[in-house]
Amino acid sequence: MDADKSGDLDRTEIKNALVCLGLADQFDLDKLVAALDTDANGSISIEEFKAGIPKEVLQAMSSKLNEKGLIEGLAA
Repeated sequence: MDADKSGDLDRTEIKNALVCLGLADQFDLDKLVAALDTDANGSISIEEFKAGIPKEVLQAMSSKLNEKGLIEGLAA
């Protein structure tokens, strides 16, 4: 998910993940990013992501893990 390897997720990385997981139409991207970015610094830390990720996204991610624990089609 962290395509630029910054250690945080930005709006584009979250959008790409939702598209890859087939959930892009189920979430308002702006609202999701605002809810996850609790310190409002424009990026989502792993702590913010873990604390706020919707259950549906977590389930979709879990269901698409391959034998290496990676989500096929989703950039690291």
